[in-house]
Amino acid sequence: MHLQQQEAIMDEMLRKKRMLGTELEVSSFCLGTAEFGASISKEEAFRQMDFFQERGGNFIDTAHVYNDWVAGERARSEKVIGAWMRERRNREHVFISTKGGHPLLETMHLSRAVPVEIKKDLEESLQSLKTDTIDLYFLHRDNESLPVSELLGVLENARREGKIRYYGCSNWKLPRIKEAVRVAAENGFEGFVSNQVMWSLATINKEKLSDSTLVIMDKKTLQFQQEAKMNIMAYTSMAKGYFAKRLSGRVVTEPNASIYGNAINDSLSQYLKKLSDEGLSPMAVSMGYLMKQKVPTVPIISFRDEKQLNEAIEASFVTLDDEKMEILEELRNGKEK
Repeated sequence: MHLQQQEAIMDEMLRKKRMLGTELEVSSFCLGTAEFGASISKEEAFRQMDFFQERGGNFIDTAHVYNDWVAGERARSEKVIGAWMRERRNREHVFISTKGGHPLLETMHLSRAVPVEIKKDLEESLQSLKTDTIDLYFLHRDNESLPVSELLGVLENARREGKIRYYGCSNWKLPRIKEAVRVAAENGFEGFVSNQVMWSLATINKEKLSDSTLVIMDKKTLQFQQEAKMNIMAYTSMAKGYFAKRLSGRVVTEPNASIYGNAINDSLSQYLKKLSDEGLSPMAVSMGYLMKQKVPTVPIISFRDEKQLNEAIEASFVTLDDEKMEILEELRNGKEK
């Protein structure tokens, strides 16, 4: 890569996007950390976060439950991030989002989105992250047996106490999100500023997901969020590398072969092959699709190593034109081109 191209990349990463209704100016994509402290060692995690920040990245996403599927220490991802911020002394230069209220993994059918458990998770997250406040705090799951007002009240109190700056929802269904917007307006609450939802260019076979509590972005939810001007954070935003693997001839293994194997994604793969021949990688198109939505949308992306992270940084510079966006939408709606 030529020096001028490298300088252009550095300049591009320094640009940020403002999340609506907040003072958060975040990088174009968010660093996912679901495997920090487990399959990704503390040392590799530090390298990724250093590399990300050096290139202008300032937004890191985690959850209190991350890596609790590994026996032993709890909240490993949060603790690795907290140790990194303390060692680098850079807390004021990084925006952190984390999530609480997730069911215990051994009893996923039992909700923990209740006031006492949410408060417990929040306090433990603050300790693990070694910080006094969390920039963006999400309820990781809903509890439809409780009034929305009861859950929002916990978050609003935490905001007023300074323990969180803003809050949002993750894996909430549209009727409950609408109710949350109404309750917030009626009570003078800050309310949800963001929805963290499963969303990518790829179409998902929902019945193949092993976790039935996950909520996938749909047309009605997207339309409502556009009207309500509610920010979006998209998790599993690269569809586990599904398109990249198909275009490179690699085998898509289970369960992803079942989750993403359908006619719509077959058609998208053909179009992505055409764009790839024109110099646009599947990652660039996937990121570009999300980042050109009508409300600020931040893809959350996880990486095995710095090399993958650098590929994403380069891909994030791509801006898709209206014609490509129209074709992608038509293909996602099942229309052949």
